[in-house]
Amino acid sequence: RDVIQLIPLTWHAERFLNKGEPAKAGVVVARLAEALGETHGIRQLQARLLRAEGRPFAAIDVLHKLFQEAPSTDRALLLGGIHAEVGDWREAEQWFGESLTLNPANAKAMAGLVRAARAQGSISVARERAERFLSTYPDHLDLVLVRGELLLLDRRFDEALEAAHWAVTLAPHRAAVHAQLGRALWHVGESDAAVDAFWEALAIEPNHLGYRIQYVDALLDIGRNAEAIRATRQVAVHLAGLPAVESRLERCEQALAEERAKSTVK
Repeated sequence: RDVIQLIPLTWHAERFLNKGEPAKAGVVVARLAEALGETHGIRQLQARLLRAEGRPFAAIDVLHKLFQEAPSTDRALLLGGIHAEVGDWREAEQWFGESLTLNPANAKAMAGLVRAARAQGSISVARERAERFLSTYPDHLDLVLVRGELLLLDRRFDEALEAAHWAVTLAPHRAAVHAQLGRALWHVGESDAAVDAFWEALAIEPNHLGYRIQYVDALLDIGRNAEAIRATRQVAVHLAGLPAVESRLERCEQALAEERAKSTVK
């Protein structure tokens, strides 16, 4: 009976994590940990909480140990996703592959493998994987997003924009669809709308480094430099020293200094 009473708490933790509300999720996860102890399920929730709080490396440490004790396709997928977020695509690719080995029907792992190949510059491999996986799951959202990414690579921007709008209607609660819409909008010259789309992605997953980098780059490109530096500093607290963050901070500071210099001259 005690365990049954805790099921709603687990559901609430999942809901808060999916909505990007780590503070609320943390309260629920703490209650679950107190009631159940350090079970595998609780530790996985704790790792997801660390990720949601913008502490990806701490989450990776927890998940590595957990996977060694109890391998699962979901844990491998989580590890792949977090490594991808911090830009370690080679490690991400290995974990997506591990996830697919444990569950050959895992469409999210398939999509991760396509993105990993593309991110590492292996475009032909990305295309081959996408075609193979799409033949298996042509309507799965994660693979629909992959199709949109390949349209962008092919510079078929209008088709990519149409696909992105469709993905948003399918799953408006998913940050990834808004980020893809932002990329498509940017390529067709709708800069302000692209910034708004990246912001929507961050509103859902505020500590996702990849979405924040795209948001910052878009802000810099249209001269909203003060906003860009604020957005970068928000993640620099936990990710100081990471090349992607440090390079953006440098770009932001330089752009803001140039903007102020021009203003002084006028």
